[in-house]
Amino acid sequence: MPDKATENTAKLKLVHLLYIFILAILAVGYSLGRTATRQEVNTEIIKRHEAGKVDTKVFDMHQTQQNVQFNDIKESLKRIEAK
Repeated sequence: MPDKATENTAKLKLVHLLYIFILAILAVGYSLGRTATRQEVNTEIIKRHEAGKVDTKVFDMHQTQQNVQFNDIKESLKRIEAK
């Protein structure tokens, strides 16, 4: 027959195992909740972005202007470097 100390140790290990199991379940639930919330936020951002889309012509014009400005800056730097 097992002595009292061994029995108490076994009960303590069982309680610890139960607490770890409960904490694991809570952690998984928390993670799933955070993931669902993040997906909702991302979906809202995408919907807002799609609603505010810029016309392709306007975007291309903006991109062209940025390229012109970049090339001007690059040429200016080359001139400064040449001096």
